[in-house]
Amino acid sequence: MRSAFFDYYDTTFPLKALESKDLVIGIDKERLKKLTAGQYIIETQIKTSGKVAEKQVITKFLEQENIETIENDEGVFVNRVEISKNNIGNVKKRAIITVKKNLISYLFTTTNIVPTKSEIKGFSKYYTWEQELNPGDSLKVVVQTNWLYLILIIILIIVLFILIKRYVEKDVSFRKTVSYVNTKGGEFALKVHLRIKAKRYVERVKIVDK
Repeated sequence: MRSAFFDYYDTTFPLKALESKDLVIGIDKERLKKLTAGQYIIETQIKTSGKVAEKQVITKFLEQENIETIENDEGVFVNRVEISKNNIGNVKKRAIITVKKNLISYLFTTTNIVPTKSEIKGFSKYYTWEQELNPGDSLKVVVQTNWLYLILIIILIIVLFILIKRYVEKDVSFRKTVSYVNTKGGEFALKVHLRIKAKRYVERVKIVDK
């Protein structure tokens, strides 16, 4: 016997007059996963007493649509989302996977395969993958968002801000004000007021006024 459902089957057994026997043939499940719905022929050949008889039987493999979805989400600073869609039916089926990211996280997001399309709606970006899957085929998408890049950028900005601030600001700030005052003799004199402020501890401050 030959068929798309199982390998070649050959057996020999005695059969008495008017006797009947049932044969149990195992179906190859792995082969079954890749078969599409439709009609298949089972070829049978019987040999007895030097004579050969052949018979063909048409078997209808009924349609069964079934897409299995497996999703795994792990990690915090390096978030990894793995989505798999497997066609465990027996007809061709279109698989669609959609992943949503906000406008910040998508800047640090990478994918294992290029999306079929990507679009921005409001404050979110949508990635979409589409693929026709034959029976037994699968579509696997891995989306990874690395927040360590954002943390590193924030640290660099803080360090740069501190360096610029230290460069621009002086260690000591000096303020001088001059005002007119009347002396006891009725004459005008100048009153000089100095204000010194240190950003941090300094020594040997020298002031020269010319």
